[in-house]
Amino acid sequence: MRSSLIMSFAGFAAVFALALAGCKYSTLAGQLPGPSPAPTLGPGIVSEEKIPTSAATPLGIATGPDGNLWFAEFDGNKIGKVVPGTFPAGGSIVECGPLPTTNSAPVDVVNDPSTANKVWFDEFGNDKIANVDTSTCAYSEFTIPTPGAQPEGLTVDQSGVLWFAEAASGLGQVAKMTIGGAVTEYTTGLSGSNPISVAIASDNSVWYVDGGRNSIGHLTFPGGLKTVVDYGLPTNPADPFEITLGPDGALWFTELGINTVGCQIGRITTGGSPSITEYTLPLLQPSPDGDLCLDLTSAGGNIWFAEADTGAIGRVTTGGVVTEYGIPGSGTTAVYVTAGPDSNLWFTDGAFDGTVQGVGTNQIGRVKIGMIPALSTARTFKAKMSTHRLPLLNAKGEVIRRVNGRPINP
Repeated sequence: MRSSLIMSFAGFAAVFALALAGCKYSTLAGQLPGPSPAPTLGPGIVSEEKIPTSAATPLGIATGPDGNLWFAEFDGNKIGKVVPGTFPAGGSIVECGPLPTTNSAPVDVVNDPSTANKVWFDEFGNDKIANVDTSTCAYSEFTIPTPGAQPEGLTVDQSGVLWFAEAASGLGQVAKMTIGGAVTEYTTGLSGSNPISVAIASDNSVWYVDGGRNSIGHLTFPGGLKTVVDYGLPTNPADPFEITLGPDGALWFTELGINTVGCQIGRITTGGSPSITEYTLPLLQPSPDGDLCLDLTSAGGNIWFAEADTGAIGRVTTGGVVTEYGIPGSGTTAVYVTAGPDSNLWFTDGAFDGTVQGVGTNQIGRVKIGMIPALSTARTFKAKMSTHRLPLLNAKGEVIRRVNGRPINP
């Protein structure tokens, strides 16, 4: 699912046309349907600045080692930076030159503390993991062994190792790469598996979104043996998309909810018996007026998420209170979000979906979350909470499947 959606950034989103049609927060389209209109963030809370390259389609954004915000231009085929100290004045956004390969389609950006002057990113379009020098804008690229892997969901663990999903349909692989470019690929071994985004828990173990199985996966290596466990989501299909570590030590993830209940925010606890909670948005948008909750991040002790196509951002407290806010401005939206070095929330604002007109302004935005009221009168939604028992594994780390209660692949 994520792989197909990423491809839609380049104009292949026809399959989502019905799911994405309908009213949006954009002032061009009127108010979003729902039990109550979302409050629009007040004056001075949101600022934006144009990206010099037109139709850049900015996606992933992260704070770099130099204290600037770095972002990927999916269609612009560049990596750019935002200088927060001068933002939003002209010149506060600076772009590096085009990537060495055309149509590289960079998506995710991360900071690896073990490389002090580098920002890392994945190249969905040409099967590479790359970095950019924050001082010189020089690029370095590393090729993934599997052709057509479509890497995305890039993150970094506590040891400075890069992890990413290989999102091409049918691969079912999660991979790691050292900063020197050595890549190791791990197959989940599960039927229909399609990892699409990766996060690292506080114990340094690897968690990933599996769009093919509608689940959250956990990859560990006890005694050096690869072990994969899989936790199915209560909502089926939920279309899980992005995952991140929350301030409470749990893993939080977005659910697109295409053609089902609409997007939701999910949470899975860690430990021996994880539980999954799904939070329904107050302004629920089932198909065909469906929203897309793409990216999320931890900032200011809460989880913040981007409601692409609707021009809104949302906040979930660790206690489960969900609030949505409209972003002021005609056509303004949030696609990817990150916590900035200034304790604010930063977002990319791009027209990634060709089926929705008038949304996305090719800008980088900042939200001063400290100016948003801490308390909310929004309802708390804690829908469909279920606990999943750890599956049995054989000596190869494969899940032991059962038929009528009997193991069939011991």
